[in-house]
Amino acid sequence: MKNGHLSIEQLERDYWPVSGAASHLVERCHALRKIPICELNVEDIRILVGQGIGLPFLVPIALRGLLKNPYLEGDFFAGDLLMAIVKQKRYFETATDNIESVFRSICKTVCADQQSPLPAKTLAVIKTVL
Repeated sequence: MKNGHLSIEQLERDYWPVSGAASHLVERCHALRKIPICELNVEDIRILVGQGIGLPFLVPIALRGLLKNPYLEGDFFAGDLLMAIVKQKRYFETATDNIESVFRSICKTVCADQQSPLPAKTLAVIKTVL
């Protein structure tokens, strides 16, 4: 990625103020926004995507990883990164390029996988985007 050395704050040109008496999640998101995106791990990306932060920069990175392994996981369970993206499905209404078709292709692959480690309930949520 050509701007991987930049943080979400730098890419968005939006610097959030210090978060006072915020929750651990809010503090973590504030901190992650300051880290160059090339240094973010799967869990970091899952957290930020789950909160709807930096989607134009992080979703393409996440999808590249999910193309290689649709069951990429952060700290929760196999496929938790994909589930974070599924929960942000409205992002794809305004996304450019072929990013939505890549996303749907990954979802179709997971739903068709007879050996999927995902529970039926999780697969049902993923099917809502198809």
